[in-house]
This record gives sequence, C-alpha cells and structure tokens, in this order.
Amino acid sequence: MQFAHDAPAPEVVVDEQDQAAPYFVTAVERGMAVLQAFTAARPELNFTEAGDLTGLSRATTRRLMLTLRDLGFLTSEDARTFRLAPKVLQLGYSYLSSMPLRDIARPHLETLSGELGETAGLAVLDGTEILYVAIAMCPRLTAVRINLGTRFPAPATAAGRVLLANLPPAALDKALAETTLDRAAGTTSERVFRDRLAEIRDQGWALADSELDDELRGAAAPVADQDGRVTAAVSVSLHSGRQTVAAMQRDVIPQVTHTADLIHADLTGTPRTRF
Repeated sequence: MQFAHDAPAPEVVVDEQDQAAPYFVTAVERGMAVLQAFTAARPELNFTEAGDLTGLSRATTRRLMLTLRDLGFLTSEDARTFRLAPKVLQLGYSYLSSMPLRDIARPHLETLSGELGETAGLAVLDGTEILYVAIAMCPRLTAVRINLGTRFPAPATAAGRVLLANLPPAALDKALAETTLDRAAGTTSERVFRDRLAEIRDQGWALADSELDDELRGAAAPVADQDGRVTAAVSVSLHSGRQTVAAMQRDVIPQVTHTADLIHADLTGTPRTRF
C-alpha cells in the first residue's frame, strides 16, 4: 500500500499561552486529538478521516494511530481502519475510581434508590453533556437502566439543567453557544431556557418530564463542594407511569435534595441537616 509523502504536518491550533509554555508537548496534544476523534457516530476511522477531523496531515495521523495501536489504545484488523480498544476505558475508570466524591456519594445513592425503588445517580458536567460517575441501580426489573459512564445532552436532563443553572455566567454563555436547543430541552428559545435555568437555580432542584424520552421523568438536585461550587448533581430517573409530576414534586424532590445535602455534608465535613 502506498502512503502519502511525509510532508510537514500543519500545527494544531492551541492557545497562545500554551504555545509559550515551555512544557507543552504538541505530540501529546495530537495523540489525544486522534483518540477524541472517535465517537459513537464514528466508531471506525482510517488515516484520512482521522486527519480531516483533527486537522493533522495524513502522514502524522498515520504515525500517531499506529503508535496508539502498539500501545493498545486502538485496534485494527487491516492496519487501515481503526477502532478504540478496551484499554481506553482504563483512563476513564481511573478517573472515576479516584474520585472521592463518587465514594462519598455511593452509600447515599444506594439509600435513595432503595427508599424510592428507582435508579439513582451522580452526574457531572462534561462540556455540553452530563456524565454519570456513580449509579445505584434498583433491582426492580422495570426500573430505568443507566450505566456508569453514560452520557446525555445536558439541556435534556434534570441533572444537566441543575448543573447548567449553577454555572458562572461566562461558562453558561459558552455552554449555550455550543448547544443546540431542541424538543429534548423543552424549548428552542435560548431566552426561555435561560429563564428556566434561573428558576432552577433559585429553587434548588429540577424536573425533566418526558423530554429526553417520552416514557421517562427525572429529578435532580445540586451538590456543592467546599468552596460552594456546584460540581455534581444527584438524580433519580423513573418511568413516567410510575409517578405523576405532582407526585414527584411532593415525594421525590424532597428526598433527592436531602440526599444532595447529605453528600455535601460528608464532602465538606459539615453537620448534616435533619430531614
């Protein structure tokens, strides 16, 4: 097979601060860009496709992908089309397993799940998506199934709305600029969505009603760290036939917010409030 000549690779655009930093290793940046080019919609990539997505030359992309294959992070049957290898999960699980918040939250999530008979989780914001870093599954066969590491668009979920609502103004502006509001967000109007986020921030909880999925409802409350910054959200997901919105506001929201308070208390070493 003939490969293109190794022409000089175009520089990947980085911040001026990064360009000036003596420690910045461009090769690492490029390797990470190649790994992040793989998505659920693009599970397989060849050298040309990965190069187009990352802005790197085909020759540079080829060397990076072959190196990542040799390191075990990519797999290929024909040395031309590549997929992510299971080893990449080690990076994510190392992050998840090293999170003190996850360990602190787990027993509280299990208690919440047991009391409500529903699936409970702890989610963090990752760009414009939420990422579940802890899950307490209800053993009931008809319970909602969410896996550790599951991602959803933040505007479409109760947890995502809680996390967006508590972002600093500049961070919220950036997130909304990178997000397309649709039916799952409950509105296509940014002004209306911002008003809803303001209401969520003031009341301290959020509900999502059959927007991400016609048969699902969710409730969430924020978890703040020692500095008062909201870093995660406790959420409960259930089938819409299990609870009306009014019943969730009456029965589910108080327990979700209480669980968030308990996690905050354990995280910060402050006294627990009475329920």
